[in-house]
Amino acid sequence: MESYTCFVVMLQIVKQNEVSEKVEKALVVAGLSSRDVTPFLKVRVIGLVNKHSASTSSNKEGLITIWNPTEMQKDNLVEGQAYSVMGLVPSNYCTEIMYLHARGSSTTWKPLASAQTTDFKPFFTPRRAIELLKFGEVPISSEFDIAGLILYVGNTYLCNNKKKQWLFLTDGSKFVSGQGCEEQDCLLAVSFSSATTDEDSTLFSYTLSGNTVGFSNLVKRQKDETRQVWVAEATESSSYTLSNEIPRKSHLKEAAVLAERWASRSYHKIQELKERVLCIVGNAGV
Repeated sequence: MESYTCFVVMLQIVKQNEVSEKVEKALVVAGLSSRDVTPFLKVRVIGLVNKHSASTSSNKEGLITIWNPTEMQKDNLVEGQAYSVMGLVPSNYCTEIMYLHARGSSTTWKPLASAQTTDFKPFFTPRRAIELLKFGEVPISSEFDIAGLILYVGNTYLCNNKKKQWLFLTDGSKFVSGQGCEEQDCLLAVSFSSATTDEDSTLFSYTLSGNTVGFSNLVKRQKDETRQVWVAEATESSSYTLSNEIPRKSHLKEAAVLAERWASRSYHKIQELKERVLCIVGNAGV
């Protein structure tokens, strides 16, 4: 009996090896045998304009993808710092934003001294986290950063060959302020999309609901006046970070702490907001 068991085990191993060999051959045929995941870093930049320049055009924007960034680049690139950059390769000329790329080891980022930056027109406004209480001040189509409690994670769906998903969140600022009409303008719906069409995967897991998250570079869209909900869209420049992973020096940290503090003592209000979101999405499957 023991010998038979050993034979069965060996037979299973042989079968597994045969399957593995077939899979490897199929990957080779498909050109995927050596496919590796390459780390990258995206940096949004803006060109500097000399104070004495006669040009009236706005600063040119760019999005740089650094493949295999060095540890120094990951640790030392600072938002708001002016750099002289060498080793970039343009990849797209046909849009308002310049798209460039480079390998980390072949790119040089030399910080400009403070005295040197005085020769240029103002180019950086420190980030701040916007509250839903003051969201009306943000112009349509402008980027903004916000931290809030996720109330609802919608289902993914396909639209125009893109996978889409909606998140609903609140930051509690309307309720903390004690202003009238608290139920109005206290929700933000954010649309996320991906070119991936795999229906079995999601952009965000449903377990994200109930967590406080910081979002950067969302774009404000037209408000849903009928439902009194603010609307925003995520782009390729957008990013998000769970509250406990937001760096202490980040402008989103305080906003996330305030949202969590409100949420910790507002259980019933949160349940009311969740029910309101469910009424909004209805049977649309959002």
